Amino acid sequence: MVPCKCIDDTKKPPEIPQDKWIVKDEEYRVLAIYIHVNQGGIQGITLVEKPLDETCRPYQTFAIKRFAFRLEDIPALIQLAKDCSDIQTLNDSELAELLQEQVLETVENE
Repeated sequence: MVPCKCIDDTKKPPEIPQDKWIVKDEEYRVLAIYIHVNQGGIQGITLVEKPLDETCRPYQTFAIKRFAFRLEDIPALIQLAKDCSDIQTLNDSELAELLQEQVLETVENE
């Protein structure tokens, strides 16, 4: 699990109940990271503290851009992404490129 901090809790979809929604400046732990091909390749994450279930459909994950990561946690985030089945076929440079934009953006906003 990789620690993160919520930096954007705006625009909550109505399908997600308030008790399952994230809160700005709260800390969470990332359980999994995904690529949603049917959503344009958006990176999504599953949080230990706020798992989304069938009541949140069509939403299954939170957008990674809503969270900031500490620089020292980036290697663990990359390893977690490698371990997730949806993106096991990517090589290290493809995975790094895929995460770079979102991770750098969230680190800069921290």
